[in-house]
Amino acid sequence: MATHDHDRHDHDHDRPDSIPVQHGSAPAGPGDVPSRAPGPVRDDHELIAAVPYITRYHPQQSLVVAVLREDRIHAVLRADLTGEPAGPGTGTGTGTGTGTGTGTAYLAGLADALTDQCVTFGMPMVMLLGYGPIELVRAAVVTVGQALRAAGLRIGRIIRVGDATADVLDEHGNPVRTFTIDPQRRPAWAAGPDQDRVVYASRDAVAALVAPVVGDDRVDMDAATAAAWSDLVTLRARFAQSARAADGGEALQAELRSAGDTAVWGARYDTARGAGLYDDDVAWLALLLAEDVVVDDALPGCDGSAAEIALWQDVTRRAEPALAAPAACLLALNAWFAGHDALAIAALDRAQHEAPGNALARLVRASQQLGLDRKAVRAMLSGG
Repeated sequence: MATHDHDRHDHDHDRPDSIPVQHGSAPAGPGDVPSRAPGPVRDDHELIAAVPYITRYHPQQSLVVAVLREDRIHAVLRADLTGEPAGPGTGTGTGTGTGTGTGTAYLAGLADALTDQCVTFGMPMVMLLGYGPIELVRAAVVTVGQALRAAGLRIGRIIRVGDATADVLDEHGNPVRTFTIDPQRRPAWAAGPDQDRVVYASRDAVAALVAPVVGDDRVDMDAATAAAWSDLVTLRARFAQSARAADGGEALQAELRSAGDTAVWGARYDTARGAGLYDDDVAWLALLLAEDVVVDDALPGCDGSAAEIALWQDVTRRAEPALAAPAACLLALNAWFAGHDALAIAALDRAQHEAPGNALARLVRASQQLGLDRKAVRAMLSGG
């Protein structure tokens, strides 16, 4: 088995590593916090149709827990189910991804993580949906289902979702009814501004949105980054003597902060008017974002707008990979504000891959996982 994504998450148990759980929330505009989906989930067909609409991609080899408030989806938790099915007596097995396996230890940890998250929502009703072979799904829904019931949660429905058909399962993971999936079905509440919401083919397709550029684009950015490094060395050399003399580097830090503010402002201005950034601009901006104060000064401008997402996605992809984490964090924050949880998670994964100890990435991920009010966080950052 592999990771979980979510929109709240992990802790430890007797398992290989902490198990990440992806949260997804119902459609929302920038800064809004959807406490529930815009409309009710009326039947199994609509439940299946709603999940990818909320997560923004079609789950594969996954276990999904839909948390309901009354008859509306409040949040979606998703966890990977990849690898060989876990059978009786199977050990931790082997798997791919972050701290994952295919046996009872992993499933026990998965059950604990998902149950903890569901309990924090304070809502008694959940639905379980498994994506993948019946053997794989059965092991997961039985283990997780037992943990959820033990915690006092009621499971309204257990469904295994296949390519063309779906099975309603009993608590032991055995099919009791099969029905055909309508691939064109959309939630009845998918209308208005959300009717054109993009649903990606897979989680990998979302991850590709923040992947580093390659080929000629990478070659061009490498050259631009080398030039930017030369400029930065020259800038630091200019202030080296004064730093040694008296001010402890304060003049240099002030200059870097000023240069960073100018670079961020210029990038935002150009992006907002539809102009792309030159390679030199991206390289210089990425270098300056290595200064914490430049990132701090950029935070108040994060508003979840399409322009903000486009800017930081562009910088995340084009920056030297080792320098991409700050831009990825700014992208994650904006995506979260916009209700695009899958993109936010992908950006955080990229940030923590490039810089495992990045404090802003940990903070943004914790805010998302704890279900903090996006609108309140955004107002706090902007001083509103």
